[in-house]
Amino acid sequence: MKEKTEKTACVQKTREQLSQYKRLVREIRDDRLRLAQLHAQLEREGSGAGLPDLFGFTCEDLVAYRRYIDENLARCLTLVVTLQGYLNAIEDSETRRLFIWRYIYGYSWQRVAFAMGWHDESLPRKKHDRYLVRHPLLLTPQADSRAAAQIPDIDAALRREALENGR
Repeated sequence: MKEKTEKTACVQKTREQLSQYKRLVREIRDDRLRLAQLHAQLEREGSGAGLPDLFGFTCEDLVAYRRYIDENLARCLTLVVTLQGYLNAIEDSETRRLFIWRYIYGYSWQRVAFAMGWHDESLPRKKHDRYLVRHPLLLTPQADSRAAAQIPDIDAALRREALENGR
């Protein structure tokens, strides 16, 4: 009984980690939007227009905020790369497609079943659960950091801009 409970917990944890994929992609999109807005704000400040006194942000504050967004973006990209690596490592094409439809495209179990040519959603769900029991996803803090290297470090440029603007 204990073994079955542990397997169920492992399947549930892996399912939750894989379910993060779409939310992570949205968060990455939002972070990139915030970075674009921040860059535009810094350009306005650099051109002499300045920020409204209401906000009271200095360039140093904006640089710190940029660093925070960059760190979050790197963390999200690392998780996305790890999840994609897990999905791409599935050797069986049918199982891999099942996982991609479920987690990348967000299909319901019924829609996954139809996409696979089945009429019963329990078949892909069972195949999914059996795979997760045999191949749990273990996210570790030392996850693949290649995604973090994809983000250009512009802190130096932002600091230089802050110094040039006298803030």
